[in-house]
Amino acid sequence: MGRGWGFYGRGDSFAGMVDSDRNMWVEFRKASNLMAAEMWKEVLEGEGLPARILPEGDILDWSERGAFRVCVPKGREHVAEEILRKL
Repeated sequence: MGRGWGFYGRGDSFAGMVDSDRNMWVEFRKASNLMAAEMWKEVLEGEGLPARILPEGDILDWSERGAFRVCVPKGREHVAEEILRKL
């Protein structure tokens, strides 16, 4: 689980992304905490699908117990769904 935490910025979690990155990633799942988000990310990346974790809300207010977004590349949501179907 020691991989990168993905992109995040102030206010809207997608604010830290440059425009090209923001258009490339879509929210796939919400996780109730950081550990759950990292587990989803590991499952997806273990099957070869890149994933990013973004905290909900303002970056200054995030905590390990706060909600996180799990994002996948735009247009690859069907691949993520298929990975979860195999579990």
